[in-house]
Amino acid sequence: MAIASCQLCNRQQWQIFSDISFGIWEESSTILSRQNSVYPLSKCKHCGHVQISHEYTPALFEKLYFHSTQEAVMWHETLVGDNSPYEEMIDFALNDSTPKTVVDFGCGEGKLLAAANKRLPDSKLVGIDFNDRFSEDNIYYLSFDLNNLDQLPNQHWPEGIDLAMASHVLEHVINPVNFLQHIKRQLSPSGVVFIEVPDFSQCHILQSIGMSNLVNLQHIHYYTADSITFTAKRAGFKVVKISRITTGYIPRLQVLLTPNEIVQSHPSSSLFDAANVIKHYQAQCRQLRANLADALRESISRDGKVGIWGVGADFYNLMTEHADINDSIKQGNIVLFDYALKDRILQQHPILCSSQIPSAKYTVFMSPQLAETRIKMRALSQDWHNVLDPFYTGND
Repeated sequence: MAIASCQLCNRQQWQIFSDISFGIWEESSTILSRQNSVYPLSKCKHCGHVQISHEYTPALFEKLYFHSTQEAVMWHETLVGDNSPYEEMIDFALNDSTPKTVVDFGCGEGKLLAAANKRLPDSKLVGIDFNDRFSEDNIYYLSFDLNNLDQLPNQHWPEGIDLAMASHVLEHVINPVNFLQHIKRQLSPSGVVFIEVPDFSQCHILQSIGMSNLVNLQHIHYYTADSITFTAKRAGFKVVKISRITTGYIPRLQVLLTPNEIVQSHPSSSLFDAANVIKHYQAQCRQLRANLADALRESISRDGKVGIWGVGADFYNLMTEHADINDSIKQGNIVLFDYALKDRILQQHPILCSSQIPSAKYTVFMSPQLAETRIKMRALSQDWHNVLDPFYTGND
């Protein structure tokens, strides 16, 4: 694998402390196999910034963003359909101002712009993204590569951008300093920038953090309050306001930036270390899978057979981490169900369609940890007597 430079200090001296496993199922044949690779999570030895230390290629981006449907951000299972987190962002970003032109870089479906539209009905609103999922009417959308903003046309804001927003975007772009510098050039004389990223300043205290998707290969960078401040300084901004809050599963780091002189100071690595927070998160995810493995073993011991619904990344990690679960699949003690992969063969047994779950005479466990996926599965199976969500506590 090609080694990337640290995007905060441009060095290539890394301390690898963990990794992220990512792959997709190869579906070209009846026998199911997985194209899987391991990507290093590293801490810069010079400045302490944490990022994936592997070079991102167009081919990898294609796999990350376009091989399957992208899920919307899931704050918490009690916040389905609740747009209050986006309204909170707008409250933070406006800072008692009334910008004439608002541009959301990495707008996704457009929920942040929809919240802005309620507060700013007379403002010009523009959304920009490369992954075309925008679904808001009466708001202009521009498809553009966020990693190459140097060619971004400015005819949609000839007087400059008064409020530029990038919510949960800076962790996705290859070069965040360059990304912010390009936005700075598009600002009006009074323009400001609002940023929100996942907060890795300290360990999350909730055990349910493993049900979010905070550590994944789409997230190249992992920020603390200090490293986001240094990133802003390197790009020619100063932080005028910063906030750390937690909503459901998501620890949130918000900053409001105004243009300033570029600062070339060198940070203290001790301030930037998100590595321990990431290791804590990954340990919780492994523990959730270990709990599921125990539940599967108990069901097999009691009933002789058990089912797993969902043959995705969490299932793959479950098999990899618990060899006896893999053996039970081979022996036919664990039956697999997945609508998209039905009739494929894995470990010499066909994967059954999820529509067959209600007729199964044994318990079937959901395997995905991600809350948004399980909510959809619970809605589909609400009348099925034999399905269990092993990650749902009833208090989520």
